[in-house]
Amino acid sequence: MESFVAIDGSKFSAVNHTGRVYTRARLRKLFAEIDGQIGSYFEMLESADEAEKHANEAQHGGVTEEDSTPGRTEGLASKDRAGTGRDR
Repeated sequence: MESFVAIDGSKFSAVNHTGRVYTRARLRKLFAEIDGQIGSYFEMLESADEAEKHANEAQHGGVTEEDSTPGRTEGLASKDRAGTGRDR
């Protein structure tokens, strides 16, 4: 079975600007640039996380998130009471 397409007698010509032509070499270069930018972004995120971690440690006197979880605060409070010499 053959297919035919009829367009009211108009002639179409495809024209592409040379700046919009993507060759394999150009795509490889573009992908390498994108990968480099993604890598830089991840490095920036990691350094920001480290800076935030150090700022939180300095602000909270070295208490980490693990120490302040709900299950652990009771244990820390009882340790604190035991060290003060109070009777239970």
